[in-house]
Amino acid sequence: MRLDAQAVGNHDFVGRIEQAHLPTGQVSRVRAAPHRVLRRSEHVARRRRDLVFANLQLSGRGLVEMPQGHYETAPMDLCLVSSSEPYSITILHHLN
Repeated sequence: MRLDAQAVGNHDFVGRIEQAHLPTGQVSRVRAAPHRVLRRSEHVARRRRDLVFANLQLSGRGLVEMPQGHYETAPMDLCLVSSSEPYSITILHHLN
């Protein structure tokens, strides 16, 4: 799924993604400085198929913004978003 990332605050964006490919999808672990992940309208227009993005917040707090509303996430919250519409996920702390 095509996404863009940008730094949040006075931090440079530095991150690492570890992925495991499964028969029906993939699991990624993100280690990064504070950041925002964006699924833009142009990404949606170019999608090949509809997918679901599941974000499990393991630590700290986040903010998920999508057409249906804005949602704050806390540790152990699971947020599901569709690849068929724009969204953003903002993480305001370092992910280890």
